Amino acid sequence: IFRHALIQDTAYQSLLSRRRRHYHEAIAKVLIDAYPDLVVTQPELIAQHYVKAQQNELAFPYWMKAGERALGRSANYEAVDHFQHALAIAEHLPEGPGRQKEALEVTLKLGEPLFAVGRVSDSVAKFKLTAQLAREAGDTKAFIRSALGFDVALLLSAKQLAESLQLLTEAMGKIDPNDQRSRCQLVSRLARAYSYLGDSKNSAKCHKEGVNLARRLGDKTSLFELSVLSFLTQTTVKSVAEANDRIARVDELKRLSAGINDDDARSRALAVDVYVSTELGNRARADRAVDGLEELGTLRQRLNVLWVARTARAMMAILDGRFATAEALAGEALSLGRQTHGTEVEGVYGLQMFTIRREQSRL
Repeated sequence: IFRHALIQDTAYQSLLSRRRRHYHEAIAKVLIDAYPDLVVTQPELIAQHYVKAQQNELAFPYWMKAGERALGRSANYEAVDHFQHALAIAEHLPEGPGRQKEALEVTLKLGEPLFAVGRVSDSVAKFKLTAQLAREAGDTKAFIRSALGFDVALLLSAKQLAESLQLLTEAMGKIDPNDQRSRCQLVSRLARAYSYLGDSKNSAKCHKEGVNLARRLGDKTSLFELSVLSFLTQTTVKSVAEANDRIARVDELKRLSAGINDDDARSRALAVDVYVSTELGNRARADRAVDGLEELGTLRQRLNVLWVARTARAMMAILDGRFATAEALAGEALSLGRQTHGTEVEGVYGLQMFTIRREQSRL
């Protein structure tokens, strides 16, 4: 037991490098053998000892466990760090199928928390890379995961979905005819991609097949994706009955997202609620939906969700005539958005600032 950290550090540095490596490897083995709970709760500690012992291949599975554990509890920044450590090791493994397999798996894993923390462009790049790696390896399951991950990330990057459509179509050509669950997921995403690209005929065709498959398989995620599509096309509400029907569909969307327990689905359901409730003049409901977005973004470390929430709050402040507050909120949203979407968000900010300055006669 050392009385001061400097004494401990001095004693540590005085050890020969070879002896330090030996001690770290011994400590890692003791932790694994004597403290099995630690393997589950703190696998990164074991990984760190193996790295200091220069036993990187032994550290790799523990970095992966640490990343998966962090991802499971929405510690997304930690997950990014752990998977990046694992990827650095995988990239230096000996050439061969093992290295390719490990690199593919860890890069796929890394794409998800990158998306969650708002590094949308990085997530798009990772899933694009894994699609190529999976294609070269002939790994159909990994290719499908890549196509689905790429599609979600590209959607929120505010870019056209033409490239996503290509990957999803390619994935459809690779799936086993008996793999109905993968087909259901891909068809539901194709319905959205076709819709965004203005191909209503193919979108409707995929939508019909997707709904039938999702209901038969009990695939709530795909059913959610397909249910969102009806809100992509703007239509005028002409009666109280139509208004009530729209609210009922939003409630169904939120119910589906709650059953999925997926942050992305929950955030999109809340965003639709903000839009529809504001359109129908139900301000109290819209405010509750924005509160939900703020809470979700904060608790689950989702910068892209916080950007949506802050943008919505700026919009509400504009509607209220609180222009100084609106300008401050728009600035906060711009700062968040630049971290998640880069310069793509500047159009939204510009539109809000134009409205604020016009209303203040500052143009």
